[in-house]
Parts: sequence; structure tokens; C-alpha cells
Amino acid sequence: MIMENKDELAAFCSCGCGDGVHLKVTKDNDGKTVYLSFVTDRFYSEQGNAFSRFKEKLKRIWCIIRNKEYSYFEIIMNESDIQNFKEFVEKI
Repeated sequence: MIMENKDELAAFCSCGCGDGVHLKVTKDNDGKTVYLSFVTDRFYSEQGNAFSRFKEKLKRIWCIIRNKEYSYFEIIMNESDIQNFKEFVEKI
């Protein structure tokens, strides 16, 4: 699902999990600045107990120590969402 207005675009996963990307374009003195935020629905991220959340954070820390990449989540978009996303990024 894509939500867009003049200077902002929010793209969320089509499966309904609440994960997404938020792009905001802010014009300043030297041109344009783009802010990119990754958002997630806290309902799903807080479902585990304290030990499982701690274990997940240790996995992230271990990846950082080993200089490896860690994938927080993936976003599934349909064709129309991809087209809207591409058009917004081209306007930047």
C-alpha cells in the first residue's frame, strides 16, 4: 500500500504486517534533503517474551561485531505500488 502527498511517500508491505518505508523530501538552502525511515508495527515486534526479544538483539549485535549485514524486514509491493514508488523517486 502506498500513501503519497506532495513531499512524502509511505510504502507498506502488501501482506498487512505493518512494515514499511517512509520517504520525506525537505527542501533546504543547498537543494533537497531526503529522509528515509524504516517503520514497523510494534504489535508484531513485541509479541515475543523478554528472552526472545533479547535473543534477537544479540543476533543484531553479533552481526555488527562480525561486520555482516542484518535484514530487519522485507517489504512486498504489487505492480501499482512499485510504479508509484518509482514515479515518486524520479521526482526527487
